[in-house]
Parts: sequence; C-alpha cells; structure tokens
Amino acid sequence: MVLRDIRYAPSSASALDLYIPAASPRCLRGVVVYLYGGAWSSGSKFFYAPAAHHLADQGLLVVVADYVLVPKGDCLAMVSDVRAAIGAALDPDWLAAALAARGALSHHARAVLTAARSVPVTAIGHSAGGHLLGLALIDQAVAEMQGLLHAAPSALHAWSPSSLAAAVTIAAPHDVADHYQYELGRSVAHLSGLKPAMGGDASLFPLFSSSRTITYWHAWRAAMPRLIGAPDLGALPHLYVVHPVADTTVPFSAASKFVDALIGHGAAATLVPLHRGITHSSAVLALFDTAHRDYAFTMGLLLRAALHPPPPVPLAPPSRSPAPPSHLSPQEPDLTALTPASGWQADYPPHLAARIDAAYAALVRYEDDPQFVHVTARSGVTTSRQTSHENSSLYAVRGVATYDDLSPLDFYRLLKDIPARAKWDNMIKRIATVHEYNPYYKIMHMVFRGGGPVAGRDILVLAGSRVAADGTITVVSFSVNEPQPAEHAPDSVRATCYTSGYIFRPLHPGAPAPGVRVTYVTCVDLNGWLPASVTNYVSLQSTATIARMARFLHATPAN
Repeated sequence: MVLRDIRYAPSSASALDLYIPAASPRCLRGVVVYLYGGAWSSGSKFFYAPAAHHLADQGLLVVVADYVLVPKGDCLAMVSDVRAAIGAALDPDWLAAALAARGALSHHARAVLTAARSVPVTAIGHSAGGHLLGLALIDQAVAEMQGLLHAAPSALHAWSPSSLAAAVTIAAPHDVADHYQYELGRSVAHLSGLKPAMGGDASLFPLFSSSRTITYWHAWRAAMPRLIGAPDLGALPHLYVVHPVADTTVPFSAASKFVDALIGHGAAATLVPLHRGITHSSAVLALFDTAHRDYAFTMGLLLRAALHPPPPVPLAPPSRSPAPPSHLSPQEPDLTALTPASGWQADYPPHLAARIDAAYAALVRYEDDPQFVHVTARSGVTTSRQTSHENSSLYAVRGVATYDDLSPLDFYRLLKDIPARAKWDNMIKRIATVHEYNPYYKIMHMVFRGGGPVAGRDILVLAGSRVAADGTITVVSFSVNEPQPAEHAPDSVRATCYTSGYIFRPLHPGAPAPGVRVTYVTCVDLNGWLPASVTNYVSLQSTATIARMARFLHATPAN
C-alpha cells in the first residue's frame, strides 16, 4: 500500500510518500526514511518507488520524501525540510492524523502506524541527500544542546537525534568545500547545483560541510560557559558512513574525513567501504531490481544498520583509583625472562634471530622519528604516519598516548591475555599459538573479521617481548611463512605484517608510581584486491587500539 503526497512542510515541494508493508502489523520490523540525491537540484520521490517497495517487502514502513531543490530553495531550506521529514517518520501519530485528514487511514494503516511506535527508526540519505542528512543531524543535536528544540519551526522539527536508532549516508559529499574544488577539477561545477545551493559564495561553503561544522561547534561550545555540561554529540545516533571505494563522483576521502570528525568529537560512527565494482549510482540502484548482482548485499547492509544498530559507545571511562590494576593474572610475569641476556636467541634459527633484532631496532627508531607527519588526535591518541621503508605505497603508522594511572605491566598483561582479547578488540575472530619457543616468543596465527564485501584477513606472525633495565616493555611482531597453522582460514586473505608492535615506557622509571607512555607502530599490507589507500586508512584507524585497551583497563576493577 502506497499513500502519496502527504504534505509535511509549507513548501509545495515538501511532500512524502508512505509505503505500508502488506504483512501483519505484528511483523513490522522498523521504519526507514529515505532521502534521495540529485546534486541538490534534481530528483523525485517517485523515482525511488521500486526500492521503497522492496524495503517494505522486508517488513519496513518506508517514508520517501521530496524536499525543496535549487532554484526554489537553498541548503538551509533543504535541511529544514529534511529535519521535518525525519520528524514525520519519528511520529506515527502525526502520520495517522495526516492520513485521517484525507480519509485515507484504513484499518491496516492504523494498525501498522500503531505498531510503528515501538520499532526502530533509521534515516538513510544518498549523495546530496546524505549530505543534508548529516547537516540535519548535527543541527538537531546543536539545537538540543542549546535547549532550543522548544523554539523549533514546527512540532516535526522538535525531535531528539537520539530518537533515531541509526543513520546511514551513502556516497555523500560531507565536505562541500572540498567537493566544490573536486568539481572544478573535473570541469563539472557549472553543471552541479552545489554552488547555488550553498549560497554562491565559496568562502562560506565550510559552514555547510558536516566534517567541519562539528569542529566549529565544539570550539564555540568551549567558549560558552552556559553550555558547559550540555549534552555532547554522543546524542547522535550511530552513523554508518557507506561509500564506494571506486566512486569517481564523490571521492572516498569525503567519507573517511567525516568519520574521523565524528569519532574525534565523541560520536559513534562506522566507515563502510564498498567494493565489488560498486559505483556512486549502483550503491542505490541495486535496490531497484532483485535480480541485480548487488541487491542481496545492499539490502542486507541496510537491514543490518536499520534493525541491529550497535549499543551506544561510552564517551569516557569510569573513574578509578590511581593504583595500577593486577586483575589479569594473579602472578607477576618473570620480566628477567624477557631480556636479551636470557638466551632466547639460541632457540631460533639464526635468520629469525636477526629479524627479531631488526624489528626491535625499527620499533625504537620509529618511536621518536621526526619524519612522521601528524594525522589526527582523538580519544587521547595522537596518530602520525610516514612512507614505509618496506613498501613505498604503504604507510608506517604510529599512535602515541600517555596514561598517568596505568603501568607498562598493565598493558603488557592485557596484550598477553588471549581470552580477554575479544573483549576489547572486536575485529579479532580467532588467535592460536602455532609454535611456542618459550613463554615470550611464539608463532601466532591471527584471524580478523571482514566487513561487507571485504573478506576477512589472517596473518601468521612471530610475536616477541623483552624488557629494558628502566622497565620499558617492547613487544614486536612480523610475518613469517612457517610453520603453518593446523586450522586454516579458507575465507580469509593472508595479510603481510612488515613491522608491528608496542613500546610501553614508564613515565617514572625505577619508581613505584604508575604512569606509562604507549607507542604503537604498524606497517601492514592487507593484500588481496584492496588498494593501498584503503590499507593505509585501516592502518591509521588501528591506533585506536591503544584507547580501547585503556578503556578496558579502566573499566575492569582492580584486585
């Protein structure tokens, strides 16, 4: 059942179509509001009827909204319409009243809308629609922070972002300032509605760029005493930022920049790269035809986001006493066994011992190498990178963080506790010891989960540890070819680890007080058909491991 042209805002363009699933209202799984793209100047809700019908067939109540376009409206008017359209999807009672006013509220429609009060609501936006969705969510969050929702233009504008279960943007240009320069480089700026939609003045385009407005808001908020203690951007729903890696209409960098900004300012976000030849348009057109090669994958991705959003991520760890924890093992490890003087090299073939020496030397060299270029700082971890010596297309990535209430031994114990790994590292699928030379030097087989069309990865590494006289613990790993694991990972691609490891350096050497400087360095090749840019992006994200370990240590009570 389709109920068309329900007016939700004053503009003649501001109407929505409502797709009501035919199944029993008891089977309603969720509500989806879809915002199409079209360079801010074209598009119609009627074009997306096939996709909407297929979503409704999955047990979803679907809202597809028209919004004002150039030249009849600018970006501010578009965002206002998007906010109201989402508000309509969040308010099944409003939808029921709108249908009743036109005599279209059937018994089945009433029952479905009643059921919609208790199911998750997800907003999805493609291309320009995704850009407007990002801006609308941030605008709504800022209005809530300032306590201004009561002054919203209409009741449909007065919703909290936390009312949404999730939001999905697909191939969206979240930084229109960057995208305008990209359009100029492709000589298509004159064909796009971007410039007129953003007001025509390129110097103001950053104000319409979600990746930047988050930072602007935080700077302003810090300078406004009355806003101290106001809700932060953690009130946003979990954002899935979906983007084809091979997109030539909107570069993949638009997605990665937006996710970095979201996570860096306390929001929960997941970057979802699309491969398999998926393009800017096919990322959505796949939903139009059940026979399309990517229909099942795309539909599955949207259903997972809409129906199974992850739980909120805590923005700060609980407070704890400054005493270093000792919860991972009742016994202290014998640190003297980690020293080179313990004779561990005698257990190795000579060529392996030489590689271990080289790995330790590389890790120490990378720790304070001034050639690393700063990339980002978030969750207390500063990330930098430089071109790898082993592969000029890949990055060597470094993450550094300092903790006053933890010790090198805390981190080392956590790293060595294999059963606990899954509790702080959600990418790990399986870890197995293939060969143990002694408790501190092992051949390990690690299997990592994939995502979407990207296969999982597995890696065979030698992992070793040693301690210096000042209490610094260094952990290294690098790829080896043998011995092979007894249990293979047939659905995984074998990755290569050139150099990876940690340096846990005490802030107060020789003193009993806690305090540690953690340095994490990695250079890996994910292999397969992933371009180096994706591998480098994954490596840059991996420094968040430090923050995850610290959160786990902080959250686990000390004995």
